[in-house]
Amino acid sequence: MMYQETRFRYRSLPEDHVQLLEMPYRGDHITMVIILPAKDTTLAQVEESLDLNKLTRWMDEMKETTVSVSVPRFRVEDSFSLKEELQNMGLTDLFSAEHASLPGLLEDGSDVLHISDAFHKAFLEVNEEGSEAAAASAVVAVGRSLNLFREIFLADRPFLLLIRESSINALLFTARVANPCSQ
Repeated sequence: MMYQETRFRYRSLPEDHVQLLEMPYRGDHITMVIILPAKDTTLAQVEESLDLNKLTRWMDEMKETTVSVSVPRFRVEDSFSLKEELQNMGLTDLFSAEHASLPGLLEDGSDVLHISDAFHKAFLEVNEEGSEAAAASAVVAVGRSLNLFREIFLADRPFLLLIRESSINALLFTARVANPCSQ
């Protein structure tokens, strides 16, 4: 577990059985939000009840406060084909050997190329050093001190993770960390 005690945007919502924590991720506007279910609530229960209105309300209710944060090292990775989605958006000719038109890509000037598939792969790794994409201040190991006026955020069970652009309130990345203590 990585530990840090400092001021973060935080909210405990007992009626919704969650804690929310927002930490700097990159620059001034990219943040990492962790949605941690209460100990008696499963991640699936939180996911089933979560919608955009509830998430917006939760984010609006967060306040900056001193929080004692313990977060595990973790890595989230996924990849999937974009072909079906791109075709649903109307980009069907690109994937057809008969209809694709990609002139100027071949040295001989021929137009015989088409796209067979398109893939998306994303990963996020959080550890003591931060990550390639994370700000160094995201989570670091520091000494512990006794502060009676702090909230406790212990991510020792499955949680949801959001990377968001705070100035325009846009979600850039979402993930579920199902086994946070395995790494």
